[in-house]
Amino acid sequence: MKKFITMALVSAMALSVSITAFATDVKPGTDGNPEPNSAPTTVNLNIAPTYTVTIPADITLNETKEYDGAGKLTAITYKNDLSITAEAVRLAENKKIEVTMESDFNLDTAASSEYKLPYTVKVDDSTANLTNGGTVALFGTNTAVQTSTLHFSADNPVYAGDYSDNVTFTIKLV
Repeated sequence: MKKFITMALVSAMALSVSITAFATDVKPGTDGNPEPNSAPTTVNLNIAPTYTVTIPADITLNETKEYDGAGKLTAITYKNDLSITAEAVRLAENKKIEVTMESDFNLDTAASSEYKLPYTVKVDDSTANLTNGGTVALFGTNTAVQTSTLHFSADNPVYAGDYSDNVTFTIKLV
């Protein structure tokens, strides 16, 4: 019985001994101890791209009157600005958020209207009119709020009415 208890205690002690393990094979030396060895360990971190792009749902063009030096009315136009913002942008290196806009650049009072009121859109400080499918914003990684301003403008219409046009904005990573 003593031999049985002794064997059980020896087995329990042998199982409780800690053993260092490496991810790679470590060869024992001639004395039974491992030979000095080094093994690499890979540290991983996965950060998904994150960002918030905000585009207002609508914009109303406001009447603007222009006068000459003598105070005579020279033009009536309708204008307003729309700001597209991006915040908390974290992207992969060399990636950007591109926002484009599709439009026929014509306001009308109904889909069946014959009269179309053309309008223009300029981006930020550009003097060129935006074309259909043109880029309206390009945002990169940045913790600050980034803004692109669209300047909408239409001449004075011939007819009264509630004019509108639907535009489509597309956001993609490039």
